[in-house]
Amino acid sequence: MLAERLGKIVSNDLFSFNDIKERFTSTSSAIEINTVLDEKLEDFLEIKLKAVFPMIAMFLNNETKAKIKETLHQEFQTILPDILAKYSDKLEKEIDIEAIVAQKVSAFSSDNLEQILFSIMKKEFKFIEILGGVLGFLIGIIQLLLIQLQ
Repeated sequence: MLAERLGKIVSNDLFSFNDIKERFTSTSSAIEINTVLDEKLEDFLEIKLKAVFPMIAMFLNNETKAKIKETLHQEFQTILPDILAKYSDKLEKEIDIEAIVAQKVSAFSSDNLEQILFSIMKKEFKFIEILGGVLGFLIGIIQLLLIQLQ
């Protein structure tokens, strides 16, 4: 029961698949993808093409390689958003954050769960302890004064 509620809270309020999707399709991700794409195209044209097609590689000069690389790069730029969208939709169907969290939490022992919650709430518990001590002291002083006045 607790595991299911916690799973629902996490998936709805803390960490939804839309958060993953936004990060996955963000500008910084696109820059990283472009960097990897450039490296892979360079590797393909300089190493793999020579190994697989040595005769073709002999006829490719730097200008031709640059044109091929630019053409492939532009083509990838047009198809990459579609690939990312389809893949993220597939992941969204396959990844159920609520179920994963519920399963993980239900696998915890009660002692382990208590330890995790206590480590999260440690500062808040300390504040409550101090506040309780101060209030208890003040109430004690007030009671002492009331007894003295009688």
